[in-house]
Amino acid sequence: MDHVSMCRRRADWAFALLGVVGLALAARLYSCQISRHAEARETAARQCTEKEVLPAQTGALLDRCGRAIAISVPVESVCAEIPFVEDPDSTAHLLAPVLGLEVEPLRIDLTGRAPDDRGGVPGRSRKFVWIKRRVTAEEAHAVRLLRLPGISFRDEFRRVYPNGSLAAHFLQGRGQDEQSSGGLERACDRWLRGTDGMRLVERDALGRTIVRELDPRVKPLPGSDVTLTLDLVIQQIVEEELDAACAEFKPSCAMAIVIDPHTGEILAGAVRPTFDPNTGNGPAEARRNRLVTDPYEPGSTMKPFIASWIFQNGLGSPATRINCMNGVFRYRGRTLHDHHPYGMLSIEEVISKSSNIGAAQLGLRLEAARLQDCLAAFGFGAPTGSGLPGEGRGKVTSPARWSYYTTTSVPMGHEINATVLQLARAYCVFANGGDLIWPHLVARVTDPEGRTTARTTPTVLRRVLRPETVRQMVAIMSKVVSEGTGTKARLTDLALAGKTGTAQKIDANGQYRHDAHVSSFIAFAPVEDPRALALVLLDSPQGEYYGGTVAAPACSRILDRTVNYLAIPPGMNRMSEATHGAPRDAHPVRAEVTRSGPPRSPRAGSGPR
Repeated sequence: MDHVSMCRRRADWAFALLGVVGLALAARLYSCQISRHAEARETAARQCTEKEVLPAQTGALLDRCGRAIAISVPVESVCAEIPFVEDPDSTAHLLAPVLGLEVEPLRIDLTGRAPDDRGGVPGRSRKFVWIKRRVTAEEAHAVRLLRLPGISFRDEFRRVYPNGSLAAHFLQGRGQDEQSSGGLERACDRWLRGTDGMRLVERDALGRTIVRELDPRVKPLPGSDVTLTLDLVIQQIVEEELDAACAEFKPSCAMAIVIDPHTGEILAGAVRPTFDPNTGNGPAEARRNRLVTDPYEPGSTMKPFIASWIFQNGLGSPATRINCMNGVFRYRGRTLHDHHPYGMLSIEEVISKSSNIGAAQLGLRLEAARLQDCLAAFGFGAPTGSGLPGEGRGKVTSPARWSYYTTTSVPMGHEINATVLQLARAYCVFANGGDLIWPHLVARVTDPEGRTTARTTPTVLRRVLRPETVRQMVAIMSKVVSEGTGTKARLTDLALAGKTGTAQKIDANGQYRHDAHVSSFIAFAPVEDPRALALVLLDSPQGEYYGGTVAAPACSRILDRTVNYLAIPPGMNRMSEATHGAPRDAHPVRAEVTRSGPPRSPRAGSGPR
């Protein structure tokens, strides 16, 4: 075969091969562009786009007058797209001082290694890492000035409590990703929590963002606002007076609460020690809402319930005489003592002078069955239903376990435990005419368009006392303040009715201690038409320890300032009038509420109870 023929044959084979390749490419193009077009397009979309969550704004918590208690504000968070961080070492050294971070942990994060890989061979196991969540505007500006490759920002929200530690134990706070940590934030989360949105982000072959937003987009739906029964002005009054009592008597802890006795609205409540929900710092002991979690023996504040049940059951009247045995009463081998050697006292005097022996004899007059009915009627041994997480039931000894001592112990406030909220709710019976009410903290829920989607209605659980019995008890508790153990609560221009309590604490062996007490005072005012009921309790005060000396003055000041504030017409400057004379460093009370994002439709579901 000559050279020309060989060249032609090779050319023919080449053209044939090119034809086959061309046909194969045509077939492949047909498959990709025609028969498998939809599948290929979907694969390309998956490789070039990714979903990015758009966080929803959490609703605000407002006080009864619309002032902001907790709000969520838009902030930025710093993050890193690992494939585009050119030099992890230099980036970490530049970024760490700006954000207040340690260099070495940040450098390891910027390499993309998972946390459990630290200390090993550098890898690229992660493409995205958070550098610092919810930075300040100053920090964000400083990071932008650095212009570091691979360092970017994401939009988020931060929970802010404008008034610092004010009402902290009711609120509790929110952590990362605005997850509720307890308190009202958890109880109201079903209304406050919005619905996150989503958008598609397009990236090039190297993973760089080239389009920040593509359709379809699901917009985030912000949560609803919840208006509480708390009043920030009354809350500030309570915390100031509680702080003053703590400074004077230095208790291990202290509590105070204010309730509207007619509606059951909790107007304020405070616990010491306290914490700032903005920081989330502080030991667990300081964060616990002892108003609803910690039961204690009520001591002499239990006596009015026993006297009222005597009157209710026709077993005596305020004038009925009781022999108080000159301060020493022996019953079945047990000896009871009074702080003063009283002889014959009327039931009215037994309460106003707080005679233990007199109260024990009232318990014997009632007998066990009626005494058990009394405790159940006033709600002891059962949670109040306030809706606060962690609320306790208190403790009432099971009837099957009552001894012959129990009938004399309970009237003195022993062998029974109650929370501050339980005891305050029970005293509302005397202040509102005889009804056991439902204490609550949520007033209404409002969607972002301003429509009320749920509202709380004050609820009477049951009638406990007849009006005549209530009038008798109010007169007796007024005497406690005017001439009994609560005279240090007496005010010149406001009539109070209340009761002192001084309970010995129990040691690890179940014995009553003589060197540690729980001192309390509970009262309501004005007597003729109560607007507020307050309870102040100090645990283990130093020096003085009688409830009438330690807790009564603070309670009366709270009621005096609260009633004056509530009496100010709405059109006047209620805040400045009520907080007149407050210290310069008092908590600010603010009203600003900001919201970003579009309004949302009303949330389906039931409202507050």
